[in-house]
Amino acid sequence: MKLKQITTIIFIILICGLTVLMLIPHPPQLKGGFRYLDKLEHAIAFFVLSFLLSYSLLYGQSKNRKRLLFSIITLLFYGILMEVFQS
Repeated sequence: MKLKQITTIIFIILICGLTVLMLIPHPPQLKGGFRYLDKLEHAIAFFVLSFLLSYSLLYGQSKNRKRLLFSIITLLFYGILMEVFQS
């Protein structure tokens, strides 16, 4: 299996897992005194997702701006959708 396929599979698994964790009423909480720990967790999760999506779309491509723009818009829409569903 090629690296591009592996990153695509990991991306799909992570997006499904994060969707479930973000939508369950009381997701597991990490122990810590940081007040905005959930925001930090979301930022890290979206950073990893954006890296995997961009890598899987752009691997072997030379400066394909349309695919990069697609990945940015897709994850932005996903983040907004998750915030709407959480409220």
